[in-house]
Amino acid sequence: MPDTNDSGYGGTGGRIGSRKLISYIYAMRKTAFLVLLLFVCLSFTTQTGKLIGKWTVDKIVYEDGKEDNGFKFLEFLKDGKLQGGVAGEEASKFGKWKYNGKDNMLTISSEVNRGGDGDYTVLKLTDIQLVIKKDQVEIHLKRDE
Repeated sequence: MPDTNDSGYGGTGGRIGSRKLISYIYAMRKTAFLVLLLFVCLSFTTQTGKLIGKWTVDKIVYEDGKEDNGFKFLEFLKDGKLQGGVAGEEASKFGKWKYNGKDNMLTISSEVNRGGDGDYTVLKLTDIQLVIKKDQVEIHLKRDE
């Protein structure tokens, strides 16, 4: 006749190693958390990595729907530094940038406040296109090749 205390885990009388089971569950939860954390970190790093490089302003769209052509560039450097200026010329503006992928927020600050500093919402970020928005103005940029 079968043991009524058998839990189905090798006939250990129901006490199978409830400690082992709890340890195993705890280890699995910890592993799952670490995998999730790694995935989130890699996702943010990947998005930040997409910003690195030189971008040319393609167009600027104002709140009333009017558009301007772009004639400037921004270059996001790996070390968090930023340079920009008129497209086709040497950089004439310098500053820093920081991207918060969780909030899709790009913060730009310049060494000399010439306007354009502040927080921009990142509406779109691909390998070739960046769209940011501040104060109801959208700035569409394309990656230089």
